[in-house]
Amino acid sequence: MRQELNINVQTQRASVVRRGRFLEYFTIGYNSLEGLIAVVAGLIAGSTALVGFGFDSLIEVTSGVALLWRLHADVDEDRRERVEAIGLRIVGWREPQVRPGLSLVTRRFLTIVL
Repeated sequence: MRQELNINVQTQRASVVRRGRFLEYFTIGYNSLEGLIAVVAGLIAGSTALVGFGFDSLIEVTSGVALLWRLHADVDEDRRERVEAIGLRIVGWREPQVRPGLSLVTRRFLTIVL
């Protein structure tokens, strides 16, 4: 009985992980396209806010890639734990380090380009 339950849980987990990977591929693609369009439109319009929004979308892609990497490592339990710890460090580092300087860099960039 216990072995049947364990097999059922593993099957459910595999199904949920597959769905999560599909959703994450979609999210990465959407955020990449959104970021590219926003940066190009912002450069054309001379809008710092729109360019910043585009760069922010590209930063979100980093988080998505880290999650996708984590989901691909889900099969091996030992590797899963290690990859999750590294992924959390990547995502945890990029937020406070990148976002505050994003506005300043965007303004400087637009000043030089435009």
